[in-house]
Amino acid sequence: PRAIAETRAVQVRFWELWRRGSFDPEPLVAWKARYLVADRLDGPPPAGVGTGSRGRLRKLLENREYTLFEVARGND
Repeated sequence: PRAIAETRAVQVRFWELWRRGSFDPEPLVAWKARYLVADRLDGPPPAGVGTGSRGRLRKLLENREYTLFEVARGND
């Protein structure tokens, strides 16, 4: 269905931007995500993930393969 294809396209774009060092919090805000798991093979977190008023990321845990972030929104 179309909605699945649109969601997948947003996901692909999010991770493409991430790998290029850019962070777009809008998909996380729109999907009301509470956590984000990033594969460390995709590179380091982009600059600015912990700043801004929408969809800030706060690192919770990390190991050799993954980093777990909490998604903070607004006054979180």
